[in-house]
Amino acid sequence: TDPARLARCHEILDMHERRGAEQAVWINDAEPLLATLRSAGLKLGIVTRNSRVASELVLSRLACPIQDVMTRDDAPHKPDPTAIRNLCQRWSVAPSECVMVGDYLFDILAGRGAGCGTVLFAPDEPPEYAHEADHVVTHLRQIEPLLQL
Repeated sequence: TDPARLARCHEILDMHERRGAEQAVWINDAEPLLATLRSAGLKLGIVTRNSRVASELVLSRLACPIQDVMTRDDAPHKPDPTAIRNLCQRWSVAPSECVMVGDYLFDILAGRGAGCGTVLFAPDEPPEYAHEADHVVTHLRQIEPLLQL
């Protein structure tokens, strides 16, 4: 791999992530779901393949109440389960006590690899890999009963 080409690829990726972060908006029911989870005393974290800079921009823009964020700058990116395991260790909880919620196969594979329960958010038609998740939801508010809140 050519270092100059790799650096240019990272520049392009950073540009797209920054542009996306600047346009970030809440998806339906995400904000009230997070409020419910926080009021239940649950620890909340984000594991993302995005950079720390882009992630912090999104969190700031949305005034998002997430406690911990693991980015590709902090650990190998999903589907590697390291970032989830790191959060569990930071929180002093077993992965089996956690649930990974995501909208893509790599989220589910990372959660399973870490030993967490998994929930696939698939608002449209469930993808062919939906069977990989423990649960599939089409609306975020369907997550609450799964957590027995």
